[in-house]
Amino acid sequence: MLVKLRTKLKNGYDKFMRKEGKLYRIMMTMFCFMFLFMSQANMVLASESTNYGKSAGEWILDNLFWVGLVALAAALLKCLISRAWVPAVITGVAGSIVLYFVKNPEKLSDIGEKIATTVFG
Repeated sequence: MLVKLRTKLKNGYDKFMRKEGKLYRIMMTMFCFMFLFMSQANMVLASESTNYGKSAGEWILDNLFWVGLVALAAALLKCLISRAWVPAVITGVAGSIVLYFVKNPEKLSDIGEKIATTVFG
């Protein structure tokens, strides 16, 4: 009885693993194909004279600002719904400062340069 149950469980497990293994092989093939395709596209793009790194960085910073703004609004709304006034003010001020530096990253480097010249002369 125990041997039959063990055999049945082993056969079920083997059948399950064959299906899972097939799924993993398909997923691995798709990822390999996708990364191979993207690497070829990047080599083609690298030959042009435009600055993709700079434009990608600007695009990420612009979108990061809007994502941060939505996150700040959600956090403020949560604080205001629970009537937590002090955390709402702190969240608003801190979030505004962070969003300002995300929108204007050159200001952060200016502040760093002024601090460095003050400390090191």
